[in-house]
Amino acid sequence: MAFGAPEDYGRRFIDEMNIVAALGSQDTRALLYVVARQVNRSLIAALAVICIAGLVLLALIAISMLALKLFDPVHVGLWRGANQFFIGKIDNPANATELLAFWLYPLCTGVLASIWLIGRLTLLFVVRRLARAGARGCPQEPA
Repeated sequence: MAFGAPEDYGRRFIDEMNIVAALGSQDTRALLYVVARQVNRSLIAALAVICIAGLVLLALIAISMLALKLFDPVHVGLWRGANQFFIGKIDNPANATELLAFWLYPLCTGVLASIWLIGRLTLLFVVRRLARAGARGCPQEPA
């Protein structure tokens, strides 16, 4: 029974070692590394990268809102006016009503904590799926 090209056969062992190490340590960097190595070979890894990229974008927005609110609390918030409803910075606060005020700080902090949790759970789920898929796809030793 042929095992294929030596590079492909060896890559499976390296991938399995990386997956086992990442699941054992549950280090976020190790989990990301495993998913990044598999992104061109696995649909679930590619979807996870898209999901993580979206979470990073949301985190950047939340961090930006926190920073803006710290430096300009009068003009930054969740605004509702006659024809507008948005979160961000407004030039004239008299044109709209600020809905969150101080509560923007805990809201953004909660969003960041949720993003971190969802990201970790996503990475763990995907790496476990990759481990199961690798276990099913491994060639058996000849008898």
